[in-house]
Amino acid sequence: MEKKSIKEIKEVLEAVELLGVAAMKVAADKKVAVDDLVHLVAIAKDSEKLVAAMEGLKEIDDEIKDLDQAEILELVAAVLAMVKKIKEAK
Repeated sequence: MEKKSIKEIKEVLEAVELLGVAAMKVAADKKVAVDDLVHLVAIAKDSEKLVAAMEGLKEIDDEIKDLDQAEILELVAAVLAMVKKIKEAK
């Protein structure tokens, strides 16, 4: 069996980060208003990240089953970086 990469998992993490950052910015003032549309526009500009994540969802199970130690460490680092960016988005 061919070794899978972690490309699809990382694309999902990028999509979650995109949505999380936008959500934090919208929620920063604890209200939703017209001026929050700018954050939706930012999501639309990066919509290719969302599309890539959705297209690769079916591959994630195989990628997870095939993780090696280096890939696990890479994914942990990616998750930590994603969480940091989301927390900092205000």
